[in-house]
This record gives sequence, structure tokens and C-alpha cells, in this order.
Amino acid sequence: MMRTFYCLLLATVMCGCSFQTVSLEDLQKVKAGMSPEKVVEIMGDPDEEVKLDETPMYYAYHIDNEKWVIDFEDGKVGQKSKSDNFMH
Repeated sequence: MMRTFYCLLLATVMCGCSFQTVSLEDLQKVKAGMSPEKVVEIMGDPDEEVKLDETPMYYAYHIDNEKWVIDFEDGKVGQKSKSDNFMH
């Protein structure tokens, strides 16, 4: 078990990758009217996203075993909500 952990850690360090950790505090920094780019700057790349003609409709993030959705209206953050549609 520990060997597997160390191998994953080494692979992460060697490839320059990191595991994204998003918190509810990060989500609270996202405000209505923000651009999708600003959301990604705060939250990182979304776990799920839906776009219509390259315009984001929503981004979804998994935080503490919950799925949070950030809806966009006219290319800006509209509202944030916890989704009941979360699969592990």
C-alpha cells in the first residue's frame, strides 16, 4: 500500500502534475458577474463543463464529496448551487 502511494507521489513530482484541491472557501470567492476565466483562476479547471458554441453554460466542481455547479448567464457567473446529481 505504501509503495503504491510513493510511486504515485513520485510520478506526480516527476511529471510536474499536482492533484487539484478545491475548497468551499474557494467557491465562496466566486461572485456573480465574474468571467469564466476568473472562475478558473480561483477554482482551477472544472471537473465537468458544458459549453454552447464555446460559451460556458456551467462548470461543476467536486468539493468534500459534493458536486457544486456554477451556472453562467450571458458569459458571466449567474448562481452557484449544490447538485443532487453526484456520482462517486
